[in-house]
Amino acid sequence: FILDLKTGNLIRKLDTGISNAFAGSMAGAAMDPDNDYQDELLYVPYVKLDTLSNAWTNGGVGRLLTKRSPNPSTWVWNKLIDNVGPVTAAVGKVDDKTVGNLWVYFGTGRYYYVESTATDDPNGQQYLFGIKDPCENPILKNVDCTAPDPAITWGSPDDGCSNPTASPPC
Repeated sequence: FILDLKTGNLIRKLDTGISNAFAGSMAGAAMDPDNDYQDELLYVPYVKLDTLSNAWTNGGVGRLLTKRSPNPSTWVWNKLIDNVGPVTAAVGKVDDKTVGNLWVYFGTGRYYYVESTATDDPNGQQYLFGIKDPCENPILKNVDCTAPDPAITWGSPDDGCSNPTASPPC
C-alpha cells in the first residue's frame, strides 16, 4: 500500500505477486545511488508462507523502484532475490562508487514467538548474504529493472542473484 503521509489516503495498491507474505523491517530501506536527494529505490525484506510446510519459513528481498518520479503510478516492484528463507531484519547497503556497484547485505531468520518448549524452526538453515544488485551495475544498467537486460548474463532482474550456476556468479 502506498499512502499519502499528509492525508493518510491510499494512493496505490502495488501487487507484488507474492501471496501470504508480510514485509520485514524497512528501517533505512531507501537508497539514493546518484546522490540527488531523491530516493530511487527501496529494499523491502519479506517473509512468506512456505506452502509445502505451511510455516512462515520462506521469503526474500524485493525492490521498489521509484524511477525518480513523485508519481507512484509509475513505480515498479520486482524481486532482488526470492525463496532464500524469511528475511525480517532491515537490509544493509553499500554503494561502491569507485567501481559503480551497489552491494546489498541481509540475513535470513526470524524470532517472533516461542512455541511452548519447542524451538521455532529447529531444522531451518539460515544464511548471510552479500550480493551486487544487478540493476545498479553502471555498465550493464537496466534502468527500469523490469525485464531481463540481454547484456546481463547471470540472471534476470526478476530473480536477482538466485541462480547459483550463473556466469559470472553473483
